[in-house]
Amino acid sequence: MPLNSEQKAMDKEFITPGLAKVRVSESIPELMRVLPGIPVSLALEQASNIQDCVRHLTLESALAEQGGGNLMWAAHYLSGMAKALLDDAAQGLQG
Repeated sequence: MPLNSEQKAMDKEFITPGLAKVRVSESIPELMRVLPGIPVSLALEQASNIQDCVRHLTLESALAEQGGGNLMWAAHYLSGMAKALLDDAAQGLQG
């Protein structure tokens, strides 16, 4: 029996288009980029893992008596990576 268009859409695996990038500053407009062709489900899972690390880093930084700045910079870069993954996953879901 042939699949109808709704069943075909459900079977489609959404992938990242590879458009999102991590920007650091005006002088470094593209530090990292999401690769095209990554399954959106994997990109979302990795973004969640990275955000959990960011959560831990920001808590440790808030509780640190000294030296919390290094933790905040790590959290800053990781949050940029998570955002890029989420942005690219959203683009991939739009088809």
